[in-house]
Amino acid sequence: MTNVQRLCMCGGLAFAVVFGVQAHSAHAIMTFWKEFEERYVKPDSEDPAEQAFAKLASAKNKETGKCNVCHIKGKSKKYHNTYGKALAEFLDKDDFKTKRRKEEPEAVKKEIQEAFDKAAKMHSDPDNKESPLFGKLMEEGKLPGLVRPKDLKKPEDK
Repeated sequence: MTNVQRLCMCGGLAFAVVFGVQAHSAHAIMTFWKEFEERYVKPDSEDPAEQAFAKLASAKNKETGKCNVCHIKGKSKKYHNTYGKALAEFLDKDDFKTKRRKEEPEAVKKEIQEAFDKAAKMHSDPDNKESPLFGKLMEEGKLPGLVRPKDLKKPEDK
């Protein structure tokens, strides 16, 4: 094998490892989004609050929707707003790998929905027990997550 062939093989392998891992994580996160969207995003609702929330959270809204419901826009996906941090207390993307999602779809769905239930009962600012609950904010048509200055600091790696 020539040096050029070795270099190409190593480069291809590195590419596959890096992007394979990222794609795997993205699928877990996409599973969370699909469950969230199914439960909370109701663009055809007659309720004005649900319509307002659907506009904010919709995947079509590049400023506040989809990933930005839990993550901080413009930052890596390791950065979470307060709602994303609350959900992360109950959900670990490593528990939702492709094999498990295919073999146990009902269990996966149940765990994600239970995490939504638990997070809905939490305060939107964990440092302020007078802050509205995440669930209440969404009922009012508002996005649940806040971005505080400390949320912009480099997150801890697992």
